[in-house]
Amino acid sequence: MPRRVIIGVGIASYPLHAAGNMWVFLQWVLGFRQAGWDVWMVENVPSAKCIDANGQKCEPALSVNLAHWNSVVEEFGLKDRATLFFDGQSPDPSELPGLLRFARDAEFLFNICGHFRQRDVFGAVPERIYLDGDPSFTQIWAEVY
Repeated sequence: MPRRVIIGVGIASYPLHAAGNMWVFLQWVLGFRQAGWDVWMVENVPSAKCIDANGQKCEPALSVNLAHWNSVVEEFGLKDRATLFFDGQSPDPSELPGLLRFARDAEFLFNICGHFRQRDVFGAVPERIYLDGDPSFTQIWAEVY
C-alpha cells in the first residue's frame, strides 16, 4: 500500500483571479502524488468567504468557491481524494467517514499555511506538519485579521 498523506490547502478560499495562489498548494498535492503517495486534499472555507461570480456574498452551494474547487478536483483526478468543508461541514457528509479512515492510516497531515483546521481530522492523523508558504504574510494575517 502506498504511503498516505492529507494535504490542507487554500484553493477554494480564493476562487477568482488567483491561479498563482492555487498552484502554491496544488504543486504539493501533485508532487506527493507523483512521488507515489496516496494523497487526500482538504480545505475548510468559512461561509463568510463564499462569493458569486460578481464577488458578492452568497451561500456555499451557489458559490464560485465550490465551483472552483470542483473544477480543480475534476481536472486533476482528485474526485475520490478531496474534501471541502464550509464552516466545518462537508457539502457531501458521506465523504467524512472515508476521510477519517484514510486519516488514521496516513503518515501525516501536511497543513500548508494553516488553512486546514478540522479538529476531527487533526485528531485522527498521528503526525502534523505545518508549512508556512509565506511567513511574513501569515504572521501579519494572524496578528491583524
